Amino acid sequence: ADLATHIPFAAYLDFERQPYRAALRLLAIRLGLAIVFGDKSFHPDQAWQGPEVAYKLAFGDQVASVDTWEWVDQYALRTYLYPFVLSLPLRLLRALALDHGWLVANSVLLVNSLIQVAGDIYMYRLSEAMVGREAAQVTVTYLLFNRRSSEILGKTLTNGVEASLCIAALYYYSQLKPRFDRSMLLMTLAITLAFIVRSSSLVGWVPLALFRLASDPRFLPAIAQASVFALGLLALSVLNDSIQYGRFTVPQFNFVFVNVVENISKYFGVEPGHYYLAELPAFVSSLDGITIAGFGFCQLLVVQVQGGLGRGVTRFPFVHAFVAANLGVLTSVEHKEQRFMAPVFPLLGMAWALAWVTLFRVLPWTRRFFKPLLLVFIFKEIGMLSKVQLNESQGDREAYDLVNGRSELLTDYSSHPLRGSPDFSDAGISQDVQSVFLSSKYDTPVTTWLHSPVSEGRGQVTALYEFFAQPHFMCIKHFWGHRHLEREVPGLKLRFEGYTSEYQ
Repeated sequence: ADLATHIPFAAYLDFERQPYRAALRLLAIRLGLAIVFGDKSFHPDQAWQGPEVAYKLAFGDQVASVDTWEWVDQYALRTYLYPFVLSLPLRLLRALALDHGWLVANSVLLVNSLIQVAGDIYMYRLSEAMVGREAAQVTVTYLLFNRRSSEILGKTLTNGVEASLCIAALYYYSQLKPRFDRSMLLMTLAITLAFIVRSSSLVGWVPLALFRLASDPRFLPAIAQASVFALGLLALSVLNDSIQYGRFTVPQFNFVFVNVVENISKYFGVEPGHYYLAELPAFVSSLDGITIAGFGFCQLLVVQVQGGLGRGVTRFPFVHAFVAANLGVLTSVEHKEQRFMAPVFPLLGMAWALAWVTLFRVLPWTRRFFKPLLLVFIFKEIGMLSKVQLNESQGDREAYDLVNGRSELLTDYSSHPLRGSPDFSDAGISQDVQSVFLSSKYDTPVTTWLHSPVSEGRGQVTALYEFFAQPHFMCIKHFWGHRHLEREVPGLKLRFEGYTSEYQ
């Protein structure tokens, strides 16, 4: 019997006969998970790296706001490409006079989900080319419901964007010929965009490029042409960022200088060298850890080197080289986080799927147990998301009370209880507030966005930083990194509703 009959939801992931319907189904699930579990395992960067800046781009003419330190022009560590893309639906909603609570709050999640679905589709294509259709279906199903996928890739973090672009680039890498053709062009585009969005993403491509040059010198002219194309894209990005920051700046250089040369990132936490290896079991699967994925990863290496992956697939283990280069460089940096492994995670999912499919081919009778096993995995992952969501969402009560149920599906960006029971009435909040964007955690203060529809002419739209929660680099610090940065950030004046205040 076809293995697909034993894979849950495989019939809904038919990219051969119904590619558009399959993509829409993926989008519905991805967006639903993002909305329902949007504040799960909150990380402040999920607001700072995209939505806050996107909101400012869309409503900047009516917003009084202060950027977090990475966006201050004297640091300029981030590029505006990702926030610009996230701002597109906000601009459209404003133009159509539809900028109301639920739409404003979740439109950025829609854009991020589209990027995530693109990564899913390319992961399916890469898996199908390397390990077969059945393993590709298992891979996408696994990635779709894995809770780490929702916690990291499903958030508005640049790590998720980097992962999708890297998977797309790896797919086109597997199709390369020694000429500057469509695959070379699209691979270069994906790699360059990933580098623009996240400066550290380039490290995994160095060994892959060197192998192509060493294996076939005919790749040299093609890579030279690709480099010219990439430099053109980077020049446009630098121009845009320089305009936004008001001075000439190269955020990619700034990012490396601050985080590697000056090593400021160590002030935000230092982890041991084996951190990523120790975190892989929990990162890959709460059901079996790294065991099955590790077996599949080794199997893929042996089969590929022996030339057993089929026509057109190189014997060079480019997936393994990409993973090793990424983990090697990430390990060398003192500051480590699970989300930095985002480009590696989908590839381990493919290895996980390959191990299972191989078992079913060797022992066909075992496939009948796969559907219940995978369903247990899915419900366990969603159950863990739900449990932690309920435990950590109690701190949002004040925000929900603020809008008095006017936006029942309101999604904000908070997962930590507010401190000090703040009285929102003291901030002069009007009753026409439609959405609240809230970020709060032990290492960051509360940042609240209040949005009233521009089209209704109810006055100025204000991004309000509460007096009890100044931007993190100007409040009492708990992280050494914040204290270190505070010495270099100039005093800024904040305008609140009804009064002004200055912080040094």
